Amino acid sequence: MAELTPQDMAAKLLATGFERSGPSAATLSDPIADTPMVVTLDQLRPYDHDPRVTRNPAYAEIKASIRERGLDAPPAITRRPGEAHYIIRNGGNTRLAILRELWSETKEERFFRIACLFRPWPARGEIVALTGHLAENELRGGLTFIERALGIEKAREFYEQESGQALSQSELARRLTADGYPVPQSHISRMNDAVRYLLPAIPTLLYGGLGRHQVDRLAVLRKACERTWERRALGRTVAVDFATLFQDVLTQFDTQPDDFSPQRVQDELVGQMAELLEADYDTLLGAEPVDAIALFFRRWLQRNVPRDRYPQARFILYDAFQFMFDRGRVSGMLDFELAHVGDPMMDLAALRVRDTIKSIGELPEFAARYEKLTGIGIDHDVVEYHSVLYNVISVTSTVPRAATRPTSLR
Repeated sequence: MAELTPQDMAAKLLATGFERSGPSAATLSDPIADTPMVVTLDQLRPYDHDPRVTRNPAYAEIKASIRERGLDAPPAITRRPGEAHYIIRNGGNTRLAILRELWSETKEERFFRIACLFRPWPARGEIVALTGHLAENELRGGLTFIERALGIEKAREFYEQESGQALSQSELARRLTADGYPVPQSHISRMNDAVRYLLPAIPTLLYGGLGRHQVDRLAVLRKACERTWERRALGRTVAVDFATLFQDVLTQFDTQPDDFSPQRVQDELVGQMAELLEADYDTLLGAEPVDAIALFFRRWLQRNVPRDRYPQARFILYDAFQFMFDRGRVSGMLDFELAHVGDPMMDLAALRVRDTIKSIGELPEFAARYEKLTGIGIDHDVVEYHSVLYNVISVTSTVPRAATRPTSLR
């Protein structure tokens, strides 16, 4: 029998018996088991419910590592049924963003074609994906408190869609634990308060990394003040409700976490409540009435803390003449109980205050010499602040004792 030529073989394969009788598939179906595959950046999208909103704090280090070593492990990817693009399955959105940057910068093929592990979309796909991203982000750089809170609120939404009913906080905590992301019910309560009451007023502060302990203080303050307001506003005509007052006050403090003070929020909130309710500040706090001048100084000092002074921190004596000298060398040190790390303008303010009771000399000359020797420019507004603080500390620490009649000479 004569051998078949390639042309003969092609003719036989195209014969009627080999014709396709079914519909043509537009695309291949996804694998039904975990499968390694190579995909391009064009085929891959970030997970759209990723709880991380802010930049990963380790972004620069991760980028440097990927630039030098590539990806240490293939990211897990998946695809929702019927969608064209793959998505990151759990974690990995930061790495995907870095790969896009590196491809744009270098056009190196290793950043465009990526070895991945495809995992089929599960029956509870949205919940599995979200809890996976929450858990992975905790391991790879952490989330801010508000990012976790928003992620858990989204998880609640998915759980309620799945069950067809509203979930209590304890049931939400149980389901999260069962899906591999344990969160105590008490934390869920605080997160819910943060999303509902704090996020509308202080988004910059929360996304900047305000931590759970400070969020707890704000939550406790809000609840305590709300109870006081409800009790004292009963039967009164007040120009504003408590919810609006709290938001208006808190909005004033939407700054970076380093500059935030819960005590200043309390002072402002309780101060405005006192005016609106025609009540005493300390009575609203449940404390004994205090001297009005002391209260004024306390609130003035809290509201006028000098900004952006942290980089200037030095070792501060906060009290003059603490060194003994002998022929140009330090021979002894005295009275260091107030020494600490702080603003160098504190020392100059202490000299200024001491000069009011004991002449130290020509302070302008001392100030000029100080600038020359240290290279630190004198900020006179900051010296003014610390002059007030120095005096207030002296008065508020001694007057209460002086005002109390001693029971004995001992």
